[in-house]
Amino acid sequence: MYTAEALDLITSLEQKECDDCGKKEVEWASVKKGTVICSECFCFHSYLGPSVSYLRHLRKSAWDEEHIRLVHALNTSNTNMIWESALYEGSTKFQKPMAQDPSHIKEQFVKEKYEKLTFQPKRGKDEDLENSLNRQLIACARSDFAHVTLRLIALGADVNYPDPETGDTALHVAAREGNSNQVELLFLYGADIMAPNREGMLPYILARDAGHGQLSHRIYEFFFYVFDRFSFFMCNRKADHKNNQDFFIPEVTEKQFLTKTNDSRAAISVLPKGQFFDLCEDAFDETVRRENEVNWNMTKWAKTAKGPTNLFLPPTPQMSAARNQRRQKLAKFTPIQFTILLIDLIKDQKRRITGDNPAPVSEPPKNMRKSNDTPLRIMKKSEYADYDEVAGISCSPISGIVPNSQANTLDESSSRVWDELLEMKERLSSTETMVVTLTKQNEELTKLVHSLQAQNINLNSELITFRDDLYNLKRTNMTRRMPSPLAIVETPERVMPPVGIQQGFSRRDSEDRIDGGGARWRSNSSDRRNSNDHKLDKKVERRQDSMMESSSSLSRSSQNPSCLNREEVKTRVIQQSEKITRHIKTLLQHGHNGNLDMNARGGAHDIACAINSLITILLPYVRHEKIDTLTDAVVLLNAKCNSPVLMPMDIVDAAQTIAEKLRLIIMEFC
Repeated sequence: MYTAEALDLITSLEQKECDDCGKKEVEWASVKKGTVICSECFCFHSYLGPSVSYLRHLRKSAWDEEHIRLVHALNTSNTNMIWESALYEGSTKFQKPMAQDPSHIKEQFVKEKYEKLTFQPKRGKDEDLENSLNRQLIACARSDFAHVTLRLIALGADVNYPDPETGDTALHVAAREGNSNQVELLFLYGADIMAPNREGMLPYILARDAGHGQLSHRIYEFFFYVFDRFSFFMCNRKADHKNNQDFFIPEVTEKQFLTKTNDSRAAISVLPKGQFFDLCEDAFDETVRRENEVNWNMTKWAKTAKGPTNLFLPPTPQMSAARNQRRQKLAKFTPIQFTILLIDLIKDQKRRITGDNPAPVSEPPKNMRKSNDTPLRIMKKSEYADYDEVAGISCSPISGIVPNSQANTLDESSSRVWDELLEMKERLSSTETMVVTLTKQNEELTKLVHSLQAQNINLNSELITFRDDLYNLKRTNMTRRMPSPLAIVETPERVMPPVGIQQGFSRRDSEDRIDGGGARWRSNSSDRRNSNDHKLDKKVERRQDSMMESSSSLSRSSQNPSCLNREEVKTRVIQQSEKITRHIKTLLQHGHNGNLDMNARGGAHDIACAINSLITILLPYVRHEKIDTLTDAVVLLNAKCNSPVLMPMDIVDAAQTIAEKLRLIIMEFC
């Protein structure tokens, strides 16, 4: 039973909010972290294992009152900020989940916080910084500020760092000063209770000499802490160290297991010290897992919520694969088999301390020794001091042991199934880790693709806008500076030809054009022009009236026979022909480079203007049939270049046709 003070502390912890999600109804606490959590978050902690998250139920677990006081002191000092410091500093993209958030968000947060230690202060790698932290830890052990000690440990301080002058560790200092919370915290984080200082004094002796008798006794109990937990797990009792009883060894009354017990004890007795303590640590973690599973099933959440589904101790990266597999196989043990293992561990530890030789394999179990090494005689249960029967019906409910009839339910076939299940569990764990990594990479790549797609859309929009603006600008400049070359091929009723040319154009009425070379093209492509060049035709009609006068005046001034002789006309024809040839080459080069979208209209306009000037010079000297064919070729090129859908091959063919017609006209003139 707990004292009234301990019950008040538990009640105070239950009134707090979950340190992982903020939910009320706190039922569990982390002994080493000083945090309290709700039952939902406990489910996620169960996947991490006791080596990562050592949790106890506030009401149903068997607490040491010293641990209750430590957890209350740490939680009251808001030590949760140590494990979430990056969240408060804003140096991480993670956000703390809320009570109403989905379970997968909370589970991911718990893994990042407790397993990966993403949010806690980053440990320094500088040797001078580490020595400074170690000296600060020793200095802090003189005070009762356990939360400061916890922060220094989180930063990387070594709990077993000896003072260079006295050889005292932080545990020596805390024991001498009588700071019980400091002693409990340092022990939980691996402080060596057997390390002497330079005077050869152990921590519990320093506490005793300083007048802290209760603390000295508590440190002495640390020597047997794991084995006391084994005894309490099996029969709800532990050794009474105040009366010089260091081990409490329950006894198995099942005769069918006695031979197996003797064999397993012989195998354990030959283990080296390091491997033996590793096995004790693994068994301790398994007892914590089984205790928490039993306590969970006794809560109201076990019926309404999804409870712990981790049936084995999860693998730990710091341990070897063989040890991880051994830890998981402990879950295969039936309650009786696991109890036998714990008893063998307690007995072998007692043997190692007393220095006795291991018992032979053939030694009958009834000759097992008591703690005072006298032969064990048959006695009543009330006379039995060091042993307590552990049968199916005599075990405490906390151990979760089932009746004897179920002790042999795991036969050979079920054992193979368990082995396969354990291997599958390991593969599943590695696969889940890989899936999480690949999922993160996929999310990053998806974000990158979305960003590139958005940039591509913006660039396309800007390109379209730029093309439209450029086209409008070119069209505006052409309208302001140059007369339309199509004006010379329209009906005589709309355009008045210059003097000397009127007679030639008067013959080009609508009937003549139907019979001419240009009529063939018009009859073949009238539907296309009506659909594709409707807007262009309207613009041409609007501009014809305004440009008729400028075109006529240009023709009169350029082709007046009284002003120019034949040689001057020939020179101007050659110059104009070279200009037309340059424009045609430029247009063909744009077609070769794929730049017709932005240059086709302007190139066609330049060619048409140059040909218009040439025709005004050649009309008195060249037959009108030749002029008509050249004019039709110009009209065809303009239609192709102003079409909504540009066909590069058609444009090239039309330009080459103009070049050929021009060559024939020049040859006739010269």
